[in-house]
Amino acid sequence: SGDNDACTDLADHVVEMVTNGLPKPQAVEALGKMFAMESSVEVKSHLLEELGDLEEPAAFDQIVKAFDSHQPQEVWVSAIEALETLGDQRAIPILRQQLTDPDEEIRDAADYALKTLTGK
Repeated sequence: SGDNDACTDLADHVVEMVTNGLPKPQAVEALGKMFAMESSVEVKSHLLEELGDLEEPAAFDQIVKAFDSHQPQEVWVSAIEALETLGDQRAIPILRQQLTDPDEEIRDAADYALKTLTGK
């Protein structure tokens, strides 16, 4: 839908602004605010992907907000993948918690991310 495309384009624009000198913590804050206001699973997943790709430690706190019981499973999987991309060791205990999730896709994503982060 058009709204989703507009939000996705806006997220891409924020990331583009980083290339042009916007400090990464400010980009993280903007993407985090967009995530909080967003209802589309597709756009939320895209925002999480962008947060992970920024490779900015401040993104960790924004990504972790996605592990909310009100978020659908697809958003959790995107958050796990974003933590993996981010490469922040603070993610390890959070990912370990996901290994016991009832959802197989979440467990598998967490297992893969942990292997990437711990090198095991």
